[in-house]
Amino acid sequence: MKQKDQLHCKRLVVGSATHLQIEEVADFYLLYHDRDRHELIHFLRKQDYINVFRSRRLGIVKGFVTMKRFHIQLQGSKAIVIYPGLGVINPTYRGQYIVERTGLKEYLAAKIRHPLTKCYFALTVLSHFGYRKIYRSVSTVWPHPIHKTPKDIQYLIDHAGEYLSAPGRWDSENGIIRGFDSKRLKRSAAALTSSRLADPIVRYFINRNPGYESGDTLLCIARLTLYTALPTFGKPRKEGRI
Repeated sequence: MKQKDQLHCKRLVVGSATHLQIEEVADFYLLYHDRDRHELIHFLRKQDYINVFRSRRLGIVKGFVTMKRFHIQLQGSKAIVIYPGLGVINPTYRGQYIVERTGLKEYLAAKIRHPLTKCYFALTVLSHFGYRKIYRSVSTVWPHPIHKTPKDIQYLIDHAGEYLSAPGRWDSENGIIRGFDSKRLKRSAAALTSSRLADPIVRYFINRNPGYESGDTLLCIARLTLYTALPTFGKPRKEGRI
């Protein structure tokens, strides 16, 4: 039986990255998304760093996740918000939980530096399969198909949305970044099959964000603690009814 190719990760500090390194990441992203190249490179340059995943066998890029960290005052105290802004993994490698393990490392690094500070992930979710993956992997995420968003989380969503959006693009009423940086999901990646439409999680996302094919993006928040971090970034939890 042929052994599956593994990936290795290298953190690219954006401030010291070369033009060719950023171009390589942009080239990979554009295989899956329609987006203005100049705008994409400008976005990548505004991130703190990029986790780049390469094939151990071939040495070529097979995925990446950008990371940015910021703080928001929440109920009189500081909260850490970790934002993995863009992330793409070649479908061949999705079963290796690459992004999840990277998120766990980022969370643990933040807690080591700020052990008493609440920590959240802000997730800009463009596609129905992206929301479904988050729903299956994260123990608690808002907005949620069943549970009402708590007031403090709604406050966090609003402020994170303002922080992450270009002027005039944050729709606070619906929790959506309109035309998120002109990001467009290719139709081949966003295709809806009858089996996907039968999935209540997929239908929930489409109802919440009907403009997803045009680049409208649902902003989600996940609260992490040491108790929830391991299940969150481990294997997806079992399916449950909604």
